[in-house]
Amino acid sequence: MIKGTDLSHWNTKVNYDLMVDDGIRFGCLKLGQGKLPKDAMFDTHRSNFNRLDVPWDFYWFNDYRLSGITNAKNAVSKAAGDFGRNHPVCDLEFFKPWGYPDGAHMRRFALDFFGEFEALTSLICMFYSNRDVINQIMYGISPEDKEEFLRHDLWLATHAQYGNPSPWPKYRLNQYELDLMVSWSNSSVDLNDFNGNEIEFAAWENVLIPPEPTQEQKTNILWREAKIHTNWNFYL
Repeated sequence: MIKGTDLSHWNTKVNYDLMVDDGIRFGCLKLGQGKLPKDAMFDTHRSNFNRLDVPWDFYWFNDYRLSGITNAKNAVSKAAGDFGRNHPVCDLEFFKPWGYPDGAHMRRFALDFFGEFEALTSLICMFYSNRDVINQIMYGISPEDKEEFLRHDLWLATHAQYGNPSPWPKYRLNQYELDLMVSWSNSSVDLNDFNGNEIEFAAWENVLIPPEPTQEQKTNILWREAKIHTNWNFYL
């Protein structure tokens, strides 16, 4: 497994060196949402990922009460020209306080975000969502719109064991663990895995393939995780 994490303002105390020792190979960092200010921890997370040469991209939590175009413009503005490894993420999911618009609305929103973001940056963003939203978006979709969605890598929110949601033949990332307590963060984190081998990951992130961990490194990782599951107080 090629393991990554996504972090936001909830993760205010992170031991980044321990995070890397724990096998985290990439990150998705919350840049912001809607019209709100930039995420309060984004700059801290970004600088430490850069310090440790861990590839990262940002995700934008979309406020679908606004337009996709407005959200895309705000994301580009907050990024200020730094797009990580050039896989920025359009995060589109239902948020209970904002209501539940139909699939046609969410489809139009996503397409507007995709188009505006690409027009402003020349980058094709990833698409993060879950099966509920994806299924509603795809209901009654035109062939042209389906092709547009397929241009965007899919970061699937959980349940990859049920296969790829239509129409994607393959998801790029899977958020396989939610709200997990780990040794290197003061609050819970989500974990993701890259759907591919080391060569594909290296090409996607433009990184070198790392050496196999030593037996001592593997033992240290297992020891830390054992401490977590036995509720020992050991945070560094």
